[in-house]
Formats: sequence, structure tokens, C-alpha cells
Amino acid sequence: MTLRLALIISLIAGFVSISMEIVWFSILGYMFKGHAFTFGAVLSLVLFGIAFGAKYGYRAVNKPGVNVLQLISKYLLVGGLFNFAGFPVIAWLMTFSSAFAALLAINVVVVSGLLGCIFPLLCHLAVSQQEQSVGRQTSQLYAANIIGATTGPLITGYILYDLFSIEQIITGLCVVLLLLSFMLRMRSAGAAPKLKNAAVYVTLLVGVVLVHNLLYTHFLEHIQYQSIFDKTKVYKHLLHNRSGILAVDQQDRMFGSGAYDGAFNTDPSEYNINAVDRIYMVAAMHRQPESVLVIGLSTGSWAKVLANYDHVKQMTIIEINPGYLDIISKYPEIATLLTDKRVKIIIDDGRRWLKRNPDQKFDLIVMNTTYHWRQNSTNLLSYEFLGMAKNNLKPNGVMYWNTTKSQDVVYTAAHVFSHVTTYGTLVAASDSPFNLTEEERRSNFMKFRRFDEVLFTQEKFVNRGNQLINMPLPELHDSILKQDLWLITDNNMAAEYKADIWAIFKNITPVGAEKK
Repeated sequence: MTLRLALIISLIAGFVSISMEIVWFSILGYMFKGHAFTFGAVLSLVLFGIAFGAKYGYRAVNKPGVNVLQLISKYLLVGGLFNFAGFPVIAWLMTFSSAFAALLAINVVVVSGLLGCIFPLLCHLAVSQQEQSVGRQTSQLYAANIIGATTGPLITGYILYDLFSIEQIITGLCVVLLLLSFMLRMRSAGAAPKLKNAAVYVTLLVGVVLVHNLLYTHFLEHIQYQSIFDKTKVYKHLLHNRSGILAVDQQDRMFGSGAYDGAFNTDPSEYNINAVDRIYMVAAMHRQPESVLVIGLSTGSWAKVLANYDHVKQMTIIEINPGYLDIISKYPEIATLLTDKRVKIIIDDGRRWLKRNPDQKFDLIVMNTTYHWRQNSTNLLSYEFLGMAKNNLKPNGVMYWNTTKSQDVVYTAAHVFSHVTTYGTLVAASDSPFNLTEEERRSNFMKFRRFDEVLFTQEKFVNRGNQLINMPLPELHDSILKQDLWLITDNNMAAEYKADIWAIFKNITPVGAEKK
């Protein structure tokens, strides 16, 4: 084998390997709902597979009579097919028992190992035996592999993820490996075997392309619901982009990368599937919030409630995933947000936007924050972030966000603000006391509208309105600071890594829609 050909193979192998790792991270992250440990777990499996594969490849090449070129071709073929078929088959098995989820880890290790064999075999074939050339040629092969590994996440993560679904990307990577395997097989075979090999590879390539849709039918549903999957769990809407995977079930509940993310509902009565009554409680927390910042759009239900609040004159919404807008457009009540002149939707990271816009001031900042144990949640829960957000509040301004039942979030809020209270799973914080009178609350609640009618004067909602008006908001600042809790900081990331990992493994299968 020429060094030039070896460099090309090394580059492609690096590209495919890291692209596969990106896909594996998405799949396992979906199953574990974005738990913070997922990235480390996937990386550990990949590195173990590569190390094992490199050692196995070194041993294989030293066996007498081995055709190294055919061996590389074989590893590429098996690795591509294993990666293509392994995940959907294992996901289907998981619908019988969640215990089969362990096979996903084995699949990652095996495919990583097969591709990890390639590099030492290439070195054996292409590196000159002359002492003065060994170091230079080995480093060239390594450099080519690094270039491929660098472009893999850039092209796959930032471009392909916006253009294709996960199953299409897996299929494409499989096709690349099969074509590369075919090329090497043809170079190493005699004249007679070439026709036979060509027929086999053409059959495999056509088969992979034709069956991928059937093989991956309901793949993500299988991964998410596992042993409780049935026909009622089939997604109503599904959208995939580089920011994540968005799915809506038959009950109009949104799942972001596998985790419950809200529901399309603004009805605070008995239905109240998404505990939307929590956002109506802003009427008891701020006397007249005219300017509102919403960090995180999700289904848009909470933002729609605020848009229906007569006090609100201007609303800025920061959302990192543009896919939410596409799905919201399918729900007529919520879709009016997209055309409301008082509402400005900005596609950006919430923390980055605040950092870039310190002069923007708001009466109310709302975040229906995702689960505190998910990766990157620290960015919106830490002491440092709260201080940044506080700077964007007007005098008497209120910040209101989801603790997802973490008392550490409330504890951290008390270190930044002078007054802290909670309602449900949400914490409200301000430097002004929460002391609205019953008359002020009632007046505010009467300013909520739904379908252009005052909401809490309608017979269906009168009792609910009275409950919310009279709901106590106890001052918790001093008492929470006396508790033995963690201050969440950018450095300790306690919200994410304090979670009980064993409990995570026992509860990877969602049962119904958990209200954050």
C-alpha cells in the first residue's frame, strides 16, 4: 500500500469514527435524557474500544500469512454493518426488557474497537522499514487521522445534523465504510474473486439504503419508552437538528432530547397537564410587569400565557433551538406568538445573550428551566448566572425559574437576592418583598385573557383563580440559608453532578409526563 492511499484511509477512518461518536452521544443521551454523565460515559466506552482495537490489530498483523489489506477491509465492513444494524435491533429488544440497554454500550465498544484496529494496520502496511522514515511517515498517518477526527464533529455536528436525521447519518457513514472496504478488497483480490466481491458489496450497499427506513421505524420511541412502548407512544411530531431532537407525543407533550420539556396547553383548570398554573402566579409576584424576558421557549405555552397578560407590553424570548418554532407553528393557539408584534424571538444561548446585552432591563425574567441534572443546566442555575441576570432586572424586578425540585437552586437564589419564595417547583426571587395585597392580586389575575376573554371570570376558571389569588407565598430567604445545601457555581456544577447516578440508572424509562 502506498503512503498516499494510507493517508486517505486514515483521514476517512478518523472522520467516520468521531462522527459515529457524535451519533452515539445523541442516542445514549436521548436514552438517559441528557444526564450530565452521558458524555463521559460515551467517551470512556469509545476510548476503551479504541485501545482494545489497537492492541487486537497489533496482534492480528503478527499472525503468519495474514493479508493485512483484506483485514482492514474486513474491519471496515463489519464495523459499518455493526453500527448500522446494531442500534435499531438493540432498541427493538429494549421494548421487551430495558436490560437490553446494556448492549448499546457493548455495541459502542465493538465498533470503536473495529475502527481502532485500522491505524496500527495502516502503519504496518504503509510505513517504510527504513529507520530515518519511520517517525516522519507515522506522524503523517497520525496527522491525517487527526484532521479527519477534527472535521468529523464540525461537518457532522454542525452541518449534517441540520440536514439529515440520525438514521440517515448512520446509513451514510455505513455506506462510506462499505465503499472504502470494497475499494481495499478489490485491490487485494485476484481477477476471479473481484466479480464475486463486487456482487456482494453491491448487494450490501443496495440493501443498506433500501432497508434503513424500515429498520429505524420508531427507533427513538423504542430508545425512550423501552419496555412500556406501544402504539400510543408513537410520536406525533419529530424534528432533528444540531441543537437536539424534539419530539411531541400523542398527548401533545414535548420531549427535548428524550426529557419531558412541557406540553402545549394554557388551560390552568383540571386538565393542567403541564402545571401551567405556575406561570399565572406571576400576577401575585409583581405589581405591573410591562417588560418580560423569557429564557427558553419550549412549547411556547408559558410565553403565550404571558402574552395574554394585559400588563405585558413587550416580551423578549431567547431560545437556542430554532426547531421549537417549527413545531409551535403546528399549534394555532400558541403559533400566534410568532406573529405578535409585542414579542421578539431571538435564537441564541440565554447566558450569552445576557452577557452581550447588559443594558437591557426587564421587570420580569422567566425560565422554565430543564431538569437540574441535565448537562449544561449549571449555565442557567449557577450563582454567577443569577448575578448576571439580576443585573438585567429593573428596580423591584422579579426572577422566576424552575428548580425541578432541587433545593440547592433555592439555596443559590438566596445568596443572590434578598427575598425568595416558591410556588410548586418554581422559585421567585427579588430584592423587593413579595407583599401584594389580595386586592392587588385579584386585579392582576383579572388581566389574564384567553381567546380574547378575561380568563378568571369564566365559570370554568373562577375557582382556580380564587385558589391562586389566595395562595400564600412564604418568605424563605433566611430559613433556606440555614440549611445544609450546596451553592451551585460554575466551578462545582453541583446541580448536574450531585445527582445520584444509581437512581438515574433505575429511572431511565419515563412513566407518563413528569411535570418539571
